[in-house]
Amino acid sequence: MNKDFYKIQQAADYLGISNQNLYRLASERKIVSYKPGRYIYFKEEDLKEYILKSKREILVYNKGY
Repeated sequence: MNKDFYKIQQAADYLGISNQNLYRLASERKIVSYKPGRYIYFKEEDLKEYILKSKREILVYNKGY
């Protein structure tokens, strides 16, 4: 398999989540996955895109001064 593709364990480690959470994200179509046969694969670029889409904005509070 090409280095650009990760199996479930490698992709989960890359994202810092469990295999079960990654399976759920893939089944809910919240992350791009590829299933040419029996196994699910993930592209590194899709994993990076998922991380970038999960961006949280900074909250700025007015301290009232």
